[in-house]
Amino acid sequence: FADHHTHQEVSRFLNVSNRKNSVCVELACGYGWFSRLLCEKFPYVTFLGYDIDKEAIRFANKTEKFPNRKLTVANAEHIPLADGSVDWLVVYNAFEHFEHPEEVSKEIYRVLKSGGRAFLSIPNKYGFGHLDSCNLGKVWEYSYWQIAAMANRIGFTYQIIPPDINGSVVKKFVVGLFRYFGLWKIFKAQSFRVVFIK
Repeated sequence: FADHHTHQEVSRFLNVSNRKNSVCVELACGYGWFSRLLCEKFPYVTFLGYDIDKEAIRFANKTEKFPNRKLTVANAEHIPLADGSVDWLVVYNAFEHFEHPEEVSKEIYRVLKSGGRAFLSIPNKYGFGHLDSCNLGKVWEYSYWQIAAMANRIGFTYQIIPPDINGSVVKKFVVGLFRYFGLWKIFKAQSFRVVFIK
């Protein structure tokens, strides 16, 4: 479940606009909570959600209907869309659960249009990213450099977004130092915010 601030953050990083005939995909969408606010904010965008959980998809389709959203049962390793058909894609607090995350990344590359953008939250193997979404069981975690290497192997350009500088004066000072010296690349407490660009 993502709060309103997170929705705004993700749509900003993806540069989502209310453009007719544009497509935004969410992988591992669960009950469709994440796309709910975006559907209302961008009524001309078609939102497609995919998840392997049949019950979650059934429940979401039964309880909330949006004219610009369709949720379907599908595996993220085999996205049922044509090559180069997606403008934006979101994987929020789910990448760590994919059985073959690099295969999913290749699928993301395949379905994105040239210039298309994907936002992913990926747990930092040296931080506490696996705890910030109350994940249970085995999860895949990555270092900053492993994410960069994977993006390069697949052919993405990428942005790994540094932590925001806000809060108290002390917090701003500490985060500012971490950003200046690049220490956040190792010690970032939560998941990395990553944008892949095709």
